[in-house]
Amino acid sequence: MRVLENIQDRPITSRRRTGRCFWYDDFENYTAVITEKWLQFGGTVALSTAFPKQDKRCMLLTTGAGAGNQAIANIIMGSFPLGRFGIEFDFFSYNAAGIAAFQEVPYVGIRFVDLTWDCYAYIRYLGGANMLWQYYNQAGVWTNIPNGAYDRVEVGDLVANQPNYHNFKMVADFDTGYYVGLWIDSAYFNLEALRMNRTARLVADELVLQVDLSVRTTGAGGAVTMYVDNVILTDQEP
Repeated sequence: MRVLENIQDRPITSRRRTGRCFWYDDFENYTAVITEKWLQFGGTVALSTAFPKQDKRCMLLTTGAGAGNQAIANIIMGSFPLGRFGIEFDFFSYNAAGIAAFQEVPYVGIRFVDLTWDCYAYIRYLGGANMLWQYYNQAGVWTNIPNGAYDRVEVGDLVANQPNYHNFKMVADFDTGYYVGLWIDSAYFNLEALRMNRTARLVADELVLQVDLSVRTTGAGGAVTMYVDNVILTDQEP
């Protein structure tokens, strides 16, 4: 069953109401630290009260300075049936040093592993002079999304101490191995002809659904930050 329009009240704000919400995080129900739910790799991942989209807290990812530094928040869940999954969240980035040309914000992915397939559906945005979206293709190569140019304000995401949050949603079909769609604010990119990185399992030793939210620097300069709020995971997407 695919849910074309979810009319049930969702626990947190959702701009795209397709699919069934099976997990969410508004970063309010924590005792003290982000690692109560999320794993952290590289850089710093922490709870923040500075610029939440709503309520009192959000997640803040901060890279180290210099090329190749990355801050990753990762969550791993149990097994799910193959199908269409989506991830939606709100984010904004700000870098006072002005190195927008050397950042990937956001860098988002869903990995699905079952007894047959190991699938990676990943999307990233290249900043600065690039200003375009890319997907991780069947060959494991980052490739420009067709008509994927998008002039998103970056260094100016924080104006007069007020964050300019963007809404992100990606849907991918792990049954067929194809992406489905990408929504950024009011823009929509049809991804149905694009194949994800999908390889046969050599050893059937795990059944997981893994989600990565990250920010990465690609050139010299200072640290890059990304604030994240209202993460929603969906299945049964149309």
